[in-house]
Amino acid sequence: MPRAQTNKQTAGLALGYAIKDESSVYIDFGEYSSWPDHLGNPVITAFYEYRLTPSFKAGLNLTYEKSKIDDFFLGESSARKYMLGFHWIGQYPVRPLHGEFGGYFKTGVITHEEFDDNPLGIHYGIIIGPAVDFGNISLAVHFQSGMGFFFQSGSPDDVMIFYPEVIVKVGYNF
Repeated sequence: MPRAQTNKQTAGLALGYAIKDESSVYIDFGEYSSWPDHLGNPVITAFYEYRLTPSFKAGLNLTYEKSKIDDFFLGESSARKYMLGFHWIGQYPVRPLHGEFGGYFKTGVITHEEFDDNPLGIHYGIIIGPAVDFGNISLAVHFQSGMGFFFQSGSPDDVMIFYPEVIVKVGYNF
């Protein structure tokens, strides 16, 4: 069994990009709603994983995004999303070059200068992509897609997010 599969823990950093899409963000302001253009944004994630079996690991992650949107009501503006989450990943085969498939569940907040309060919510979805292990270093390219639902008592009433992300993960196995 390769060394990366015998090491129980992995910590690392993931950098990615949330893909530009014209109908992936929904904002409900009560008296009107909007589907602003999502102009794409960088995604930064710090993560920790624990290998439960040779082919399955679970972990925690902390994610930051700065999204740019263009909307008739808000104009071109930016919002920030801070998330704390849990993820799980299975791999096949148990070799240095393998495929990974899993999912994630995150909770967090969105901030925007036009919002009365910062909406709190959840974001969940799937993870899929190839990965390779080089001794104690792991490298993966993940495609993540999911749904996020954020609610608050002020305006807007809710925000929904549906855009996919491409993530490059680098981890150290110990």
